[in-house]
Amino acid sequence: MPSPWNCRSNDRCACRPGFDSQRRPVVEMSLTVGDVTHMVEVNLTDRSSSEYLMLIGRNFLKDAAVVDVSRRNVQGAPKLPNTK
Repeated sequence: MPSPWNCRSNDRCACRPGFDSQRRPVVEMSLTVGDVTHMVEVNLTDRSSSEYLMLIGRNFLKDAAVVDVSRRNVQGAPKLPNTK
């Protein structure tokens, strides 16, 4: 089975102002923050040396959350459905 890191059909360009663009694999996953769950597209990159292992973008937060940058970890553990 080929490695997902070699798959080019799901690659997208990740662009930030002032940085070179990068092509990264993209997967769709369910993301839950508090009581809000949405399907989101996530681009895969090695963030093991970063302070935050996952960044949540404005598309997920739009119309679903208010961000107070002076507070941290206010949602608590997510209420996930029972799975077996």
